[in-house]
Amino acid sequence: MNYFLGLDLGSGSIGWAVIEKQNGIPVRIIALGSRIVPLTPNESDNFSQGKAVSINQQRTQKRTARKTLDRYQMRRALLCETLTDNDMNPTHELMCASKEELWKMRSDAATQQISLKEIGRVLYHINQKRGFKLAKNEASSTDKTEQTYIQSINQRCAAIAGITIGQYIYSELIKNPEFRYRQLVYSREKYIEEYDTIMKCQQQFYPDVLTDELISKIRNEIIFYQRKLKSCKHLVSYCNMELHEIKVADGRIVISGPKTAPKSSPLAQVCKVWESINNIVLCNKKGDTFSISDEQRMAIFQFMERNEKLKVTNLYKILGISKKDGWWGGKAIGTGLQGDTTRIKIEKALNGKYPHLLKFDIDNSGKCVNKDTGEELPCVKDTAFNEPLFKLWHTLYSISDIEELKAALRKNFNITDEYVLDNLSSIDFVKEGYANKSHKYMRKILPQLQKGVMYAHACEIVGSSNCSNYKATKRANNGALLLSPIAKGELRQPVVEKVLNQMVNVVNALIEKYGEFEEIRVELARDLKQNREERNEDYRRMTTQNKKNLEIAERIQQEYKLYPTKARIRKYRMWEETEHRCIYCGAPVSIKEFLSGIDAEKEHIIPRSLLFNDSFSNTTCACRSCNHDKGQMTGFDYAESKGKAFFDDYINRINKLADKKEISRSKFKNLTTKREDIPQDFIERQLRETQYISRKAVEMLQSLYADKPSGKLYVKTSGGIITDFLRHQWGWDTVLHQSNFKRFEKAGLIENVPVITKGEKHFEKRIIGWNKRIDNRHHAIDALTVACTQQSHIQRLNTLNANKEAFTKLDATTNEGYRAFIKRVAQEAPFTTAEVLEAADNIIVSFKPITKSTTPGKRKVFKNGKPIIKQTGILVPRGELTEETVYGLIQRYDGKGGFNACSVVRYPLSKITSQADANSIVDEGIKQIVKKRLKEHNDNAKIAFSTPLYSDVAQTKEIKGVRCFSGHKRASLAIVKRDENGKPIGFSPTGNNHNVAFYLNENGKPVELVCSFYHAIQRRLFNIPTIIENPSEVWDLIETSGKEYSEEFLSQLPNPKWTFAFSLQRNEMVIIGLTKNDFEYALQNGDKKTLAQHLYKVQSISHNSYCFTRHTETKYDKKHTNKADERFMRYASASSLLRDFTAKVSINVIGDIIEK
Repeated sequence: MNYFLGLDLGSGSIGWAVIEKQNGIPVRIIALGSRIVPLTPNESDNFSQGKAVSINQQRTQKRTARKTLDRYQMRRALLCETLTDNDMNPTHELMCASKEELWKMRSDAATQQISLKEIGRVLYHINQKRGFKLAKNEASSTDKTEQTYIQSINQRCAAIAGITIGQYIYSELIKNPEFRYRQLVYSREKYIEEYDTIMKCQQQFYPDVLTDELISKIRNEIIFYQRKLKSCKHLVSYCNMELHEIKVADGRIVISGPKTAPKSSPLAQVCKVWESINNIVLCNKKGDTFSISDEQRMAIFQFMERNEKLKVTNLYKILGISKKDGWWGGKAIGTGLQGDTTRIKIEKALNGKYPHLLKFDIDNSGKCVNKDTGEELPCVKDTAFNEPLFKLWHTLYSISDIEELKAALRKNFNITDEYVLDNLSSIDFVKEGYANKSHKYMRKILPQLQKGVMYAHACEIVGSSNCSNYKATKRANNGALLLSPIAKGELRQPVVEKVLNQMVNVVNALIEKYGEFEEIRVELARDLKQNREERNEDYRRMTTQNKKNLEIAERIQQEYKLYPTKARIRKYRMWEETEHRCIYCGAPVSIKEFLSGIDAEKEHIIPRSLLFNDSFSNTTCACRSCNHDKGQMTGFDYAESKGKAFFDDYINRINKLADKKEISRSKFKNLTTKREDIPQDFIERQLRETQYISRKAVEMLQSLYADKPSGKLYVKTSGGIITDFLRHQWGWDTVLHQSNFKRFEKAGLIENVPVITKGEKHFEKRIIGWNKRIDNRHHAIDALTVACTQQSHIQRLNTLNANKEAFTKLDATTNEGYRAFIKRVAQEAPFTTAEVLEAADNIIVSFKPITKSTTPGKRKVFKNGKPIIKQTGILVPRGELTEETVYGLIQRYDGKGGFNACSVVRYPLSKITSQADANSIVDEGIKQIVKKRLKEHNDNAKIAFSTPLYSDVAQTKEIKGVRCFSGHKRASLAIVKRDENGKPIGFSPTGNNHNVAFYLNENGKPVELVCSFYHAIQRRLFNIPTIIENPSEVWDLIETSGKEYSEEFLSQLPNPKWTFAFSLQRNEMVIIGLTKNDFEYALQNGDKKTLAQHLYKVQSISHNSYCFTRHTETKYDKKHTNKADERFMRYASASSLLRDFTAKVSINVIGDIIEK
């Protein structure tokens, strides 16, 4: 069969289409399908919404917090052991000392004798908070927030010079018992200084106990111990040009090779500079090309070796030409070519001293062999690695600890100047990342680059071992090759791995069913292409802006005595474009304050939590008051919320700025954007991810044809702009609208839209607010378009799109205008709309299931670089066991002589926004004070709490937080924290539900049992199924196991007399509203169309609430639940669900439905 496969890859979906072609012409649609890949267990669309902090980043942050806590607890345990051994462990009374007593003890320890037990208590206290340690990457950071934070710490330390932290805080507590010291952060050095002062004082009183050895141990090995950073060399990629296969001990063939070199490496910098030089092409209007001699190339290299950028004026001067001669080098030269940044940074840091350390001579007398041709070629000798500059760079690159680095520079390079040492130690070469070549390959290719050979040609000359690190090895039953899944962690990008592995599953299933495909076509990322005029316009704008930025930088430095960072230059531009005022309220803004971050701040017009966009078009100048009040609202919504006068003033202001072209069109659009208008699917990050997926996907798919004759292209790509154009011209844009029309019409969601055709106006019925993206099947329609795309379509559109003038002019070669081309494309539609509609109605959308509660894990430790397995059989939960918030329990009088356990949580006062919120406050006195303040300001919380609120008449105790009743029942809370006696003191809600099981009790009445994810994990720990189908067997197991089970756990199990009916989990598929006979008939006859009309996905499950979404819908809409269109269904009891429930079904990756 001449079957062809089309794939539409997205960051959360895979659309596919199998068609049959005869003589290259599509003749039949075999099948269409959509595979949806939820990116997180809890929210499938988090990734597509472009959250400012990704899921993986959040997990990393929380894991880091757990590690930090664990390391603190280990230090505390070691400190306790050491103090116990030396009879210094504090008593219980000392551990319970008040804050005033504790800080007095710590203050006195620096000047007078205290007991050994008290010294131990002071050491415990210091261990709790040991100060901020400056890392090298933070020292060299240009981020304004980080710089301000570090500067404030340094100022704070300087302010208490001569006294210890303990002495300062105790003195402040004497003046004001409510002094807030927890937010005060000091440097690690200041804490070490305090420790040394205390030990020096106390050692004279207890010389036999406080020996130098003990003091050093507690200081350097316990309290202030800093773990060395783990090496991440194993994460560095292999050089693609030097890959080779090796056979490991277990017989597997793996890809290996040298690692890529750091971008900051002197050798990598030299290669980069020579590549840039060879890419310089100067042309004039006549089409002539300027010939650059070898001497001129060397002169350019010498200039770029010592200057950060080679600008066009510098290039003209070196070449002895001028702008008037008409030579133009394109956009790259216009913006400047980057020089040898590593050498320049080191030279600046040396401050004119130690010139011998800049020596980096390259000897090209080495020999290498092209493995393909056997030709002997010159290469750079490895003596380059012993050159002073390379050795100095390697020292700066490899040592992260600043003090350790300074010691190495003194010892190995005889650098004694402290100013130079400070400069060198502040350079961070690590953050630049890695190049795409190894040092080994750079040594081969550099002699060719120095001769003026272009990079691609130089690679051909020296040869490469560029073999793919992915191979298809498995075979289907029909003999065709199958794709192999990507190993976990192989790409170091979980989202990409997940989507590509789903592509593997889909393609393999299709190959198993339909055999090998003649050709596979993949749609790549949708790039927004520009014509030449538009690109030139961007180039002119960027060049002009760069010139203006230099002027601004000079002004900032000379007039305001501030360093002109990129952030400050952008701030200055924001200040200028808003005419020196806050964009929202119009208040004047001082440029000095704005640049320094005092009372004026850079403001994100659309918050990054809504749309991750940190570009200049989404940032503006605002006073601190407006910025803080605005919060997570868009600029438009914030202005609207401030009242009509404020809003009108805001609109007039931005209109004037737009009319005078002070702000760009994109910024004006952001300033007038409501939250509801924010696009959900056009996000830069998603576009980048999709591009990466596509490139890797093509490499994988090509491996399916490894045993086919070379010379033919089996895997082809297509761009999104081509797909959009062809789908529209073929009339397939309306397919899903037609498919959904009757369903929406039942719910009254149709409107009459005026349409003008051939000059005549008439009305068409359309779905209100229709967008194809609300239907999951649009991925399959796109895939069908991709499968039907001919290479001639792409070539023709690329030619036309390159110059928009060709859209209205005649083509000189074919004498065919753009309109004629469109008409011909429309006439050549491979399938009619009716055929595509029929195929779309038979689509069963497939969802990646979320059923695993745990995965097996192992605990490893590394000894001498080798992993040693210490523990197996660990159950790793596949989600959050509880919510993050920790609640407490208190006993509340019920008015009948008894008490009830009530959960409470502490909130900041700003969270109390109404009288209803205030009613939940536990303390009756505090409640009345808060309610009174709210009442005085007409329940306007922002105004009410804009000034401090006190709990006492003397106004010494400010109310900053309140304890409130949460409303959570004890049964829904899990114990997450206990005191030293094992008493529960912290509780958290168990969060998401894992499943709901339905049973028939002894009377035949349906009952439900909801199992939270937390309790599902508990069941796994006791080897009990997460979904209990045989309750009596489980209770028998419990009675005979001999294990201890808590009453809380046992209460979550079904009654042994109940009979299991069925269960539901999120994302499972069910048939609703179809009789059993009709279901069996449709299933036996493969009637997908009938089954698809009654197929639903389990959206959410909770006590007496079961929500379902039709499989084609992309989002659940509560407003349209239980409407006539039957897209979203909700059942409020087990009996009502059982009336409509037909069967639970399983759907494979390609949409084939199977009864469970």
